[in-house]
Amino acid sequence: MNRLASVALVVVALAGCGKKNESSGNNKPTAAAPAPTPTPTPPPAPAAPVFSPDAAKALVTEMAACSTDFGCKAYDTLVGFGAQAAPAVLVLAGDATATEDARRIAASALTKIKAPDQGAKLIEIANAVTDASGLQGDLYEAAGAGGGKPVFDALIAEYIKADASTDDDREIPLRSGLKAFPADSVAWAAANIGKLKGADVGCADLITDSAQAADLPAIQAMLGATKDPMAKHRLAAKAIALGDPAHFDVFIAGLKSKDEYDRSDAANFLEDIADQAPAELKAELIDLLQKGKAADRGGMTAMGYDKALKKLGQ
Repeated sequence: MNRLASVALVVVALAGCGKKNESSGNNKPTAAAPAPTPTPTPPPAPAAPVFSPDAAKALVTEMAACSTDFGCKAYDTLVGFGAQAAPAVLVLAGDATATEDARRIAASALTKIKAPDQGAKLIEIANAVTDASGLQGDLYEAAGAGGGKPVFDALIAEYIKADASTDDDREIPLRSGLKAFPADSVAWAAANIGKLKGADVGCADLITDSAQAADLPAIQAMLGATKDPMAKHRLAAKAIALGDPAHFDVFIAGLKSKDEYDRSDAANFLEDIADQAPAELKAELIDLLQKGKAADRGGMTAMGYDKALKKLGQ
């Protein structure tokens, strides 16, 4: 073999080795994919609260620290316990040393719980509240929520007492409890209007709160049974709202009164239904409202004039 042939063999051999190594590099095994991370097991749900008198007392203490029932877990838990939690909540509702917010939250919880045997005690607690806060109304409302004729009888007895007194301002708070007894309230008002001295406006207020469409004949009868103009304003407004538009003459008479309180009362109750006034009466009502507003001393008593005029397009 000559020198040139030997060199050629060496070149071929080297080229073959390079291709073999290159091919071997391409055949290296790929790395295995990582194993998937297992999904963590969620922790078990907390056990549902279990009622016990001690648990209820502890929750009442927690609830007393809440400023409102919204988002108050202790409130939600106590309401969820139902009537069995009512005695513990009642303690807070009646605690005169607690804050007004705490007592109102307790009253709200009792309204939702609707414990049937707490009404009499709640009325007693409400009667002892002497300031003009919303607490008294909340307590009467909680009493009414439990239902039962004894509770209605007790509430209406207090209502009569308050309505007859110039020093007792509980009529509106008591109505919060009586709203739970619409049929009883309407029946009582129908039976007593025009008969119970000085109670006609109080009777009409219960009609405002509780009457339904089926009570329209009773309202019409009551309009004929009372001579009190303020009672008539309330009854006429309710009758019109329930579909009987034939009573706008009551408001015309009220707005023509020489008594400024009767006039402003007429305006206050006209405002709710002024947009239902017959076209032929609108001009007269507008004129009377404008004259009444001009003669009124202003302040709170003027609000009805403005709202009624606005509904009449003025």
